[in-house]
Amino acid sequence: MFGKTNIFLLLTVLALIMPYSGFAQPVITEKLQNALKVKGEDDFISVNIRMTEQYDYDLLMSKSREIQRPEKRRSYVVNALQQFSSEQQSDLMAHLNDLKKNGLVRNIRPLWIVNLVNVEIMEGAITSLSVRNDIQRIDYNQDREVLIEGFEITEESIVNKGDKIQDNELAWNVPHIYADQVWDLGFTGEGIVVAVLDSGINYNHVDIEENMWEHPDYPEHGYNFYDDTYETMDYRGHGTHCAGTVAGTGIAGIGTGVAPGAAIMNLQVISSTGNSSEAAVWSAMQFGVEYGAHVLSMSLGWQHQWEPDRSAWRTAMNNVLGAGVIAIVASGNEGSFGGQPPPNQVRTPGDIPPPWTHPDQVQEGGNSAVISVGATDDSDLLAHFSSKGPVTWQDVEPFNDYDYEPGSGLIRPDLVAPGAGIVSLLHTNNNGYTSKNGTSMATPAVAGVVALMLSKNDGLFPEEISQILEETVVQITDQKTNTYGSGRVDALAAIEETPKLGI
Repeated sequence: MFGKTNIFLLLTVLALIMPYSGFAQPVITEKLQNALKVKGEDDFISVNIRMTEQYDYDLLMSKSREIQRPEKRRSYVVNALQQFSSEQQSDLMAHLNDLKKNGLVRNIRPLWIVNLVNVEIMEGAITSLSVRNDIQRIDYNQDREVLIEGFEITEESIVNKGDKIQDNELAWNVPHIYADQVWDLGFTGEGIVVAVLDSGINYNHVDIEENMWEHPDYPEHGYNFYDDTYETMDYRGHGTHCAGTVAGTGIAGIGTGVAPGAAIMNLQVISSTGNSSEAAVWSAMQFGVEYGAHVLSMSLGWQHQWEPDRSAWRTAMNNVLGAGVIAIVASGNEGSFGGQPPPNQVRTPGDIPPPWTHPDQVQEGGNSAVISVGATDDSDLLAHFSSKGPVTWQDVEPFNDYDYEPGSGLIRPDLVAPGAGIVSLLHTNNNGYTSKNGTSMATPAVAGVVALMLSKNDGLFPEEISQILEETVVQITDQKTNTYGSGRVDALAAIEETPKLGI
């Protein structure tokens, strides 16, 4: 047993030899300090160590946009971020490995999608990190119930064909956004990979089994970043439902997928209880970018009152954008209760800016990878639970944009999609369907529309996708607003405005 006296001496020596100067030393967040108060001295706690230096966003964008071929662009960005983070983290990794040898650290997980290291560490060992000037922030990687599902129809009421199913045996939301008319033009999402970051997927469901992403190293079509295993089966139901809205084929009787030709990458980040951590989701985003996902579908989010690391989230999404990948993210279900009023009602990362700036966006600020999605019903009325903007980044370093007071902040969401009474796949029955409500259900519909667009032209930049989506909506209001965004997504109009590859 490594005695407490020896631990103290070791940490004292490490603190003395750590490089430091007059630069600011890392912030140990209040959230982490409070968590440590209820932890024992010998307990491990999961923390996110964000490095001071992050890759220059302007440089990344300028260099990546010089590369026309999407896969070469992706490879360039991945390699650049990996090399940068490896160099920046080298001293810290050596430090953490020394602590690991002495039993004070375990499960070191370096990331490059944002220059950050997630690690499980004992309280005393944090002392040796707190004097380093290459670290900006040490935060508690807390589990939270991040699923954006509410008002769910219970699984026991398995959907019958007569329940909100069109005569052509499609779930009502699919023809409502004219996706079936896009298929008639020959675009089904074929060749496009949509990563579903969720509770896993029942990849044995007959409507999705032929559409699962394949890789020899990942037998269950992806990875489980919450449990750090290859086991990705869905024991919650949320992920299977979302995947069905992206690409459900209708073999069992009901066509639920907007892009039934797309491939689904199964990135499990949520437990059977609905919990996840920030590091788990960042790791999955990183995997999706590295392994070829064209679209990230994310029906999850952190309420601002939980104090997520918004700076890390936006930095990660900036890097996703640099790689040419787009993220479709739910705005949240706090529109009627359960959250905070604007500018804190839309969850993170649904609060992150879009790739393209709409002319109605008066308050100035930067761009990122996120299309934020709200929910409507079958009459195109806003679902009462759909979270509303605006949001602000005025107090989030180093961005400090989209001022709220004074100013109007960042308009959220960007657009809306059907999210009430949505029929999709049931995870407990390989031939079954169920109905759910939420911005979670609207999000994969938009991800499916993007897959349709990319199956017509896989050379589109996220900036172009964002603009086309917003300019082709079914307008509900005269301007872009903090309820409907630009309007309700229209798959057919988006495809018609998507240029053919090479034009």
